Amino acid sequence: MLAEIPPYTTYICRMRQERRVNDTLSPEQWEALAKQLLKSALTREGMTYKVLSSRLEALGVHLNETAIANRISRGQFTFIFFLQCMRVLEKTEINLKD
Repeated sequence: MLAEIPPYTTYICRMRQERRVNDTLSPEQWEALAKQLLKSALTREGMTYKVLSSRLEALGVHLNETAIANRISRGQFTFIFFLQCMRVLEKTEINLKD
């Protein structure tokens, strides 16, 4: 089980420090970063999982809000799902430095 993730900017700084010692990230760290990126994008847009579900439905992605919440909370989702979410959020760029 992962410990509580600090805010995104703090997490990135911690990741950079860890990379100085060990140049690779664990799968859990990658999952936490993916989860944080997606949750941050949703929060910035004020989009709920219910709204995300209905917008994904328009793309042909049939997931209810509970299934979306589970995917995001685990941080284990495909890049395709991430791109679909970015599409419905109308995001064309992702800044990994935030």
